[in-house]
Amino acid sequence: MRKQVQNIVASSRLTLPVTIVYTIGVWLLCGLLTTNLWLQFACFGITSYLMMVLNNQNALIRIFSRMVSCAFLVLSCAASFLFYDIRGDIMQMLVVAAYLLLFQSYQNRESVGIIYYASLMLGLASLATPHILYFIPILWILMATHLLSLSWRTWLSSLFGLLTPYWFIAAWLVYQHDFSPLVAHLSPLIDFQFPIRYDHLSTSFVMTWGLLAVCFLTGTIHFLRKSSYDSIRIRLLYGFFIWMDLFAFALMCFQPQHANMLLRMIIINTAPLIAHFLALTSTKITNVAFFVLTGVILFITAYNLWST
Repeated sequence: MRKQVQNIVASSRLTLPVTIVYTIGVWLLCGLLTTNLWLQFACFGITSYLMMVLNNQNALIRIFSRMVSCAFLVLSCAASFLFYDIRGDIMQMLVVAAYLLLFQSYQNRESVGIIYYASLMLGLASLATPHILYFIPILWILMATHLLSLSWRTWLSSLFGLLTPYWFIAAWLVYQHDFSPLVAHLSPLIDFQFPIRYDHLSTSFVMTWGLLAVCFLTGTIHFLRKSSYDSIRIRLLYGFFIWMDLFAFALMCFQPQHANMLLRMIIINTAPLIAHFLALTSTKITNVAFFVLTGVILFITAYNLWST
């Protein structure tokens, strides 16, 4: 099979270093030095490293390719307006850490310790962004259907992991005789917006959301058509990404006030899908699609940098 440019890029060992240099450049243009975004940059760097480990440990792409990490970096740069939110950066880092642990529980209904620590990561993430708790029910379902690791013991372990950070906080609040901070933190979970309004979404956000929707649809359709070439385990893991993405997109449609948090979740789950497409297709049409997608991403990144 003749290699297209997309295949050369996807399998090259230079792709990731070049993407890292590009990412650092975007951060510098966002004000890494002038506005002291060092803590946000550190969280982003750890998240990117965890995405690389997630790919390596689970062999998400059946050939040598760093496209999962590269896709995450490039899509994150396209949403550069998210760089300034330290709470969101912490949440995203902890969610990827939770994925890394959850995937280690595959087909192990006795993995109580791993599930506990994965849920602890999500509990800590909810301290930064409480609306991440919306994803817990779908995670429990996917643990049963795709990770094959849900049992009564692992479910209880997950529940304890989620509650652990709140136990420590509750103990401190009991000492302070004031539970109002905890109530104020969790009360937005029941604050639903009706009628639904989208007028607060900026042009930058809508363009980035549209880009991610195209990447999600492209990657999902490709994977569903070609999933027979992958192992059962990889099919289930990609099914996990697809369902998490669908849930995030659905929440985005019905509760867009949580747009920034949901966009971060979409980036995490879309990166492996579009990476699978770019690394494992090799036709003239997909090669053209690679160039078009690259051009669109660069344009949106430039626009968002200009408009921020």
